[in-house]
Amino acid sequence: MTLRTRLALVFGALLAVVVAGGWAIVAVVPRSQLDQVDRQLRSSIVPQAFALRGPIDGPGPVVPAERPFAEAYVAMVGDEGPRQVMVRPGGADATGPEPALPGVMSGPDGTEIVTVGSLEGSTRWRAVLLEAPDGNDRIVVAVSLDEADATARQVRLTVGMVGAVLAMALALGGWWVLRLGLRPIAEVTGVAEAITGGDRSRRVRVVRPRTEAGQLGRAMNVMLDEHQADEDRLRRFVADASHELRTPVAAIRGFSDLYRNGHLDAPGALTDAMRRIGGESARMAGLVDDLLLLARLDQTRPVEFAPIDLAVLAADACSDAVAGDPGRPVTLDAPDPVVIAGVRDHLRQALANLVANALRHTPSGTPLDVSAQLVGAAAVIRVRDHGKGLDDEALAHAFDRFW
Repeated sequence: MTLRTRLALVFGALLAVVVAGGWAIVAVVPRSQLDQVDRQLRSSIVPQAFALRGPIDGPGPVVPAERPFAEAYVAMVGDEGPRQVMVRPGGADATGPEPALPGVMSGPDGTEIVTVGSLEGSTRWRAVLLEAPDGNDRIVVAVSLDEADATARQVRLTVGMVGAVLAMALALGGWWVLRLGLRPIAEVTGVAEAITGGDRSRRVRVVRPRTEAGQLGRAMNVMLDEHQADEDRLRRFVADASHELRTPVAAIRGFSDLYRNGHLDAPGALTDAMRRIGGESARMAGLVDDLLLLARLDQTRPVEFAPIDLAVLAADACSDAVAGDPGRPVTLDAPDPVVIAGVRDHLRQALANLVANALRHTPSGTPLDVSAQLVGAAAVIRVRDHGKGLDDEALAHAFDRFW
């Protein structure tokens, strides 16, 4: 069962509780009003009704002003149905509706309190038909239900209005939770599906960051950004490693070609070539180790600084240039050691890039000068290719990767 369905069931149950509570109030209040009227009839009005009895064809009795049944209707009923009204609501001389007797007279035992209508109008009464002790006549005692009905109507109106407001509030609350409150979750689902489909640039739009859904969207974005950064770092490192592997491969191939063509006959030339091949092989092994380490741990190796002689690096770069392009004049200017603290592989990579660019972007036979010197407190390496240089457009991209 989805969360949306569960919330809909909860709001439906709350709405059912509100409706049931309103129905219970509407049902209980009128019943309570009737019970109160019946207690009034039995406790105070009926016991004193016979005190007002007189001859049915004689004058009506004088009713005291203070009586417990001032709002009651009391009448004597003859055998043929004529009545002598002794008390009516508003006074004996007042005019108004009178209860209909057939319903009262049809009671099963003659003493049951029943609800009857009026001879004229819509007033309802709670009435009882009493037999006189001597059995000569009967007395009808009734109480109007106008006040009780008005109270019941007011209760129904109030409960209806309150119920409508609560139902509207629940409906709006349910709509807000289901539509607005769960919208970020639906958006997270949509973003996840889009990323699964290949759109890695999609992110969750966080409108209310302090809500649980907003926090979920923000955490989702952080996770996606970190994952994208990992992929970019891996892609960049693979591209860099692929680019940097070209230089040691070219150097090893150049020394192999020199040996195969018999150009390493000079004393010490073969030993130096083997040293350079070993160094370039170790450099290639380091790049491959970085690739493996990145794939396993998603991080690069720690940087280790050590004393490095830049003059030796410059000499190795010149040897690589001669091996890669034997017909190119290469000049080394590094008369003294230039020792600094640095990372050997990174410095060798930077110098090899400069030399490789000089060989690649100048015509064959163009001189190449490499120098490593101390200038004051700075160690300076220069690679000069004697080419035509970079125009303004090329300078704008000089520091772009792989340009």
